[in-house]
Formats: sequence, C-alpha cells, structure tokens
Amino acid sequence: MRCFDRAVVGIYSREDRRLYEWLIRIITFIMCVKGVRPILITNTWSDFTEQVPKCSFAILFHSKTRGRLNITDVVDSLYDEELKYLCQVYGRDNVIVVVGDMEDSSNEKKASILREQPKLVQYASDVFLFNEVKDDKAPFEGQKIKNLKNKIRKRAFRELCKRYFIWLVFLAVILLIVIIVVSVRK
Repeated sequence: MRCFDRAVVGIYSREDRRLYEWLIRIITFIMCVKGVRPILITNTWSDFTEQVPKCSFAILFHSKTRGRLNITDVVDSLYDEELKYLCQVYGRDNVIVVVGDMEDSSNEKKASILREQPKLVQYASDVFLFNEVKDDKAPFEGQKIKNLKNKIRKRAFRELCKRYFIWLVFLAVILLIVIIVVSVRK
C-alpha cells in the first residue's frame, strides 16, 4: 500500500521541542505520515489556532520534567482550552496525549491519571505514558511504541480514505451527470 497524499501530525506542547525530539523521529517513519509539525503553545490563542488547520490530527505532548501532571482538570492546568479545541477541530479520535519523563508509566498510573483528569478521556482517544528518556535516546521498541505507531498509522490512513472517498463521490456524480446528459441527447 502506498499513500500518495499523506497526513501531517501536529505535536502541540508548551515544552521545549528537545524534550520530544524522540517522538518526532518515531512518527516521521510511519507510513502515510507526510511530516510532523511541532507547535509551541504560548499564551497567544491566535498563534495556536492558526496552526491547527495545517495538520491532519494532533498529539498533545506534556513532560513531567516540570514536576506535575497538570494537563487538564487540575489547579494550574496547562492545556484545558487547547485540548478541548483540538478535539472540536479534529474530533476525539484524532487527538492523542503523550506524557514523557514519567517515573511510573504503568497502566495503573495511567488509570489514576485518567480518573483525576477526566477531560483526557473526554477529549483524547488515548493517553500514552513514557518513562524518562536519558541521553536523547527513546524506547523505540516495545509495546507502547508499537501501539502509538499503530494508532497514528490507522488515523492517518482513515483520514486519507475520507479524503479520497469525497473525491470518488465527486467523480461518480460527474460521471452520472455525463451519462444522463448523453442519454437525454440521444
């Protein structure tokens, strides 16, 4: 299978790009992904909203290097409005949250975070927790990375299918009109 028109993945974050460079490298090599667009979220809302239409879907990246998991639903949360907006634009299925630099990236910790921050479940299709990344190396193998890659690959392929389906319907309508016009003239 070859993709002629591929998806652009937006990675939205308040973190320095160096903290998720490993994620960019992983996504870059996924089939059906044209590219990765790192987008720094600042306090200027218009800067953020101008970038959203340039991507096919979103990954919201947060790092625990600041010491807290204050993504949403908590005091001083960093991404309440941004996560909601990404969900409104892309749809819940096309928003993923990735949290890096976790001491504990277990399923139990993930379940605890989802209970404490329920908007993550409301506005994102999945949340992935990754351990601390040392020396700019990432866990490029393992089940979580495979799951993340598969989720992105499926989303990218689904978006491409939607796009091509619209063109096929358009061409079918044009063909039907041509057939009707030709048959009426006879």
